[in-house]
Amino acid sequence: MWFLQRIVTYAVPIMLLGVLSGVAYQPLAAAMRPWLPVMIVTTLTLAIVRTDLGTLTAILRRPGSTVVQVVWLLALSPLVMAGVLMLVPVPEALRGPLILYAATAPVTSMPAFALLFGLDAAFVLVGVTAAALLSPLSVPATAALVMGDQLTIGILDLAARLAMIIGGCYVLGVVLRRVVGAERVAGWSMPLDAVFVVAATLLGIAVMDGIVALAARDLAAMALTVALVLGVSFLLFVLGALLFASAGLTTALGAGLNSGGRNISIVLAVVGASASDALVIVVAAAQVPIFVLPVMQKPLIRYAMRRAARKAA
Repeated sequence: MWFLQRIVTYAVPIMLLGVLSGVAYQPLAAAMRPWLPVMIVTTLTLAIVRTDLGTLTAILRRPGSTVVQVVWLLALSPLVMAGVLMLVPVPEALRGPLILYAATAPVTSMPAFALLFGLDAAFVLVGVTAAALLSPLSVPATAALVMGDQLTIGILDLAARLAMIIGGCYVLGVVLRRVVGAERVAGWSMPLDAVFVVAATLLGIAVMDGIVALAARDLAAMALTVALVLGVSFLLFVLGALLFASAGLTTALGAGLNSGGRNISIVLAVVGASASDALVIVVAAAQVPIFVLPVMQKPLIRYAMRRAARKAA
């Protein structure tokens, strides 16, 4: 059990090490690439298994904030990003994937970060869940609009594959939770979290397949892409927090977390070998903010919460 606890305790460094190992040893990344859909399904299903459905039901009885959050995540974010990229000199090939990044659902690890930082984890979880379930409708449409010839898969085919993966994960997760029982799931929190960390680490390795060759072809473009994705993630974090500022600090910062870390890896898992080089680079670069930004944001979040507490005292 101590080994599992170590994995959970050092989850972020382990996942970041996985990304770096995939870059450093490309045969490992190539070996893991066919398993990318499996890792996506595993992480999403585990997140659903750990979800307290009673809590979700209670929150969904007040759907206003959920609707606003989902509209922001799936519809307004890509529009804002498209507007921003019109003002910033960005290579044309990167514009579509960056806008698509802003249109995808948040990564499933965000509720865990929200708990770690003392934010409104239930609000974050509802946003992740609702956005993921609706993303098969919004993401293919956005992809078709902004990526054009870069997208070599039909919009209906993309929607069907996304719906199959995401819908299957939610059905499987709910069934497993019902069969195992909520009390037993709660008792298994440590091993389930450890499995989640391992699956997320392997996912990070898989998406690095081919990234060294792409970087060798144009290192400056790779560095620019990483910088752009970091900037996009932080901008979305700030805008998401500002949008929900009136709902209270813990909710606003939770909305910021959901806004900044997006699960574009699932698009790569669906598109597969037909993915454009620009999409592969953006997906690889997106692993950096997923693992690094929450850690960098932690002191800022803690400072903001301490300041708010002093004002309320």
